[in-house]
Amino acid sequence: MDQAKGSEDFSIKNRLRQRIKKSIKDISEQEQLELSEDICKQVESLDTFKESQNILGYYPLAREVNLIPLWLQVIARGKKLYLPRIDGETMDFLLVNDINSLQPNPWGIMEPIQGSPFWQPGDSSLLIAPGLAFDLQGGRLGRGGGFYDRWLNLWANRVYSIGVCFPRQLVKKVPRSSWDIGLDRIISPLKDIQKTNP
Repeated sequence: MDQAKGSEDFSIKNRLRQRIKKSIKDISEQEQLELSEDICKQVESLDTFKESQNILGYYPLAREVNLIPLWLQVIARGKKLYLPRIDGETMDFLLVNDINSLQPNPWGIMEPIQGSPFWQPGDSSLLIAPGLAFDLQGGRLGRGGGFYDRWLNLWANRVYSIGVCFPRQLVKKVPRSSWDIGLDRIISPLKDIQKTNP
């Protein structure tokens, strides 16, 4: 990809990021709670969730879908919960046995403690990813760090991937660069879209 095209893609993505951030800024705590509960129920009802032994999740930032109640159920049912930990430009998923054991990183994001076991591809694994914007074709736009894109480029064929979002985060088309990997399914209140095209 030439430099001009890369700069254009970056600019388009940033404009969409700013638009979505502005849109979700005024989501009330009550609305966030209710929408998150709906999404928790949808994910929990999926056969893929029921059959997966490894759940790769995330700790929610402000104005992100809060799936902590689901993570507590994952642990209680004896499944393995893995949450992301950032090291430089690398993101890995580490085992979490107790949500209260998480510690804030330098950016204030809660992470598994150093030394926790890493996720290893093997048993059936389900990735549930946050993001700023999603489309009905599995497109996802993150916050610009590229952590999920780099991780998915390595492991997309070893996990089933789901994006979760509030209705106002769904757009007609997420701009994609050559390195962007689509997700297998998008779940939002009243919507459950399973990608049919590779």
